[in-house]
Order: sequence, then structure tokens, then C-alpha cells
Amino acid sequence: MNRDPFSYYHFGITENAAIKGTVNSMYSLFMAVGVIGLLLTVVLIGMKLMSQNPSKRAEALEEMKWKALIAIAIFGMTGFIGTVLSMVAAFT
Repeated sequence: MNRDPFSYYHFGITENAAIKGTVNSMYSLFMAVGVIGLLLTVVLIGMKLMSQNPSKRAEALEEMKWKALIAIAIFGMTGFIGTVLSMVAAFT
């Protein structure tokens, strides 16, 4: 699978090894940040729910549901993009 985003545009940038290395490094960094962000979000949600009184747990669960969806949307984007690229590469 070709993980070089510039290969689709034919700008002549793909011949530059420094740019290719930087792009690949940044993609790996964003994937790591995404995974850490998702895990941290799940842990914090669990800790918040465990620390609430049973009477306030339903309210905390409703509040944390929206925060969890936003965090998954933000941090999960890099994984989603990688999955889409893998599917495109499988069909081409």
C-alpha cells in the first residue's frame, strides 16, 4: 500500500526522500496521538463514572456520552483515514 499522499498528485514531490520521510513520520505521530487520545478518553470517562454517586451517575453518563463522541471523532480520525486508505489500496 502506498502511504505517500503526494503520489496521487504528481507534483514531483515524491522524488524528494526528505519530504517523504517527514510525511511518513508525521502520519505515524498522528496515529500515535490518536490512539493515546482514544485510550485516555476511555480511561477518564471510566474514572469519572466510578467516582460519581449512584444518584448522579445517570447525569454524569449523559454528559460524558457527548464528550466521548467528540473525542472519538477527533482522535479517531487518523485511524479512519488509515482504514480508508487500506480499503482503497485493496480495490485498486
